[in-house]
Amino acid sequence: MKNTTKELFAARNGHRGFESIFQTVFDPKKYARIYILKGGPGTGKSSLMRRISEHFSSCDCTVKNVLCSSDPSSLDGVIIETPSASVAIIDGTAPHCTDPTIPGAVEEIINLGVAFDTDALSKKRAVLTELNERKRISYEKGYRLLGCAGSIFEYIWREINVSSCYNKAEKQSEIIIKDLRPAARAEKIDTDFIAAFCKEGYKKLPIEDDRLTVINLCADRFVCGIIMKVIADRLLEKGVVTRICPSPLDSRLIDRIYTSDYVIAVNECSNSGQFYLGNIDTGIEDYDSLCRIYEELLELARHAFLEASDAHFGMEAIYKDAVDFKQNEKTAEWLIGKIADLIKA
Repeated sequence: MKNTTKELFAARNGHRGFESIFQTVFDPKKYARIYILKGGPGTGKSSLMRRISEHFSSCDCTVKNVLCSSDPSSLDGVIIETPSASVAIIDGTAPHCTDPTIPGAVEEIINLGVAFDTDALSKKRAVLTELNERKRISYEKGYRLLGCAGSIFEYIWREINVSSCYNKAEKQSEIIIKDLRPAARAEKIDTDFIAAFCKEGYKKLPIEDDRLTVINLCADRFVCGIIMKVIADRLLEKGVVTRICPSPLDSRLIDRIYTSDYVIAVNECSNSGQFYLGNIDTGIEDYDSLCRIYEELLELARHAFLEASDAHFGMEAIYKDAVDFKQNEKTAEWLIGKIADLIKA
C-alpha cells in the first residue's frame, strides 16, 4: 500500500450560516481512536496536526487533511487510514465543539491548555476579550450577509427552474454528455465538499487525479448550476456517477461531478474540454442586476470573514507568547507513537 495524501472540508460557510459534518466524517464507529484537541487560538492545534500529517505521509497509509472552512491554510483534523485501522485527530473547539461519546474506548481528549502561562494571559484579559468580541461580531455580520445572498439565490433558483433556461440546459447537457462513455458503473456515490467560502473568497481544492478527463463549464454560477443539476440527474439515471461535490454555499449548486474516468467541473482551468455557456438567456427579469447584487453580498461577507480572521490572529499572537511549545512537541511525539501502534494492530 502506497501513501496517499488527500484534502477535504468537513464544514462550510453558506447561505444557512455555518454547517458542520464533523459527526459524519468523524463518526466514532469508523475509528480505532479519535484524539480530540482542546485549547484556545495559538495553542498549536493546527501545527501539531500538521506535524502528525507530515510524519505519516511518509508511511504506508492514507492521510487525509481536513482543512478549516474559514482558513484553508489551517487544519481542523487529520485522518490516518490503513486496511487494519483508522485514527483521527481533530480540533474539538468552537465552532465545531466535540466531546467524547465513547470516552476512553474510542475518544481521548488532549488538553493543550496545560501549556498555558495563565499569569501572563491574565494580564492580557481585556485585550483578549475585546478581540474575541470583534471576532464574534464579524462572523455574525458575515453570516447575515450570506443569509441575504441566500434570499436572492432562492428567488433566482426558483425562477430559473421554471424558465426557458431549464429546457436550454437540458439541450446543453445532452451535448456535453453525448460523447462521454464512462468505463464502469458506480457501486456507491460519495458526497463531499471540495470548496470553501472563506476570507479568501471561493476556494476550491485541485482535482487530485490527473488521469481523469476534465470537462469544464464556463458561465455564471446560476447557469452552470442548473446545467450541472441536469447533468447529475442524467448521469445518476445511468448509474455512472461516483462522486458529487456540492457547493459550500448551497447543496443545490454542484462544483464537480466525478465518474470513473472523467470529471465535470465549473469555472476551473482545464487542459481538456471547455464549454462556454454564457449565451444562455435565462428569461428572468433583471437577472444581471440580481446576479451582481448576489456577488456583491458575497464579497461583503468575505470581507467580514477577513475581519474575523484578523481578530483571531490577534488573539493567536497573544496566546503564542504564553504557550510552552516544548510541551506540545512532547505531545506530538507521544501521539505519533500511539497512532503507529494502533494502525499496526
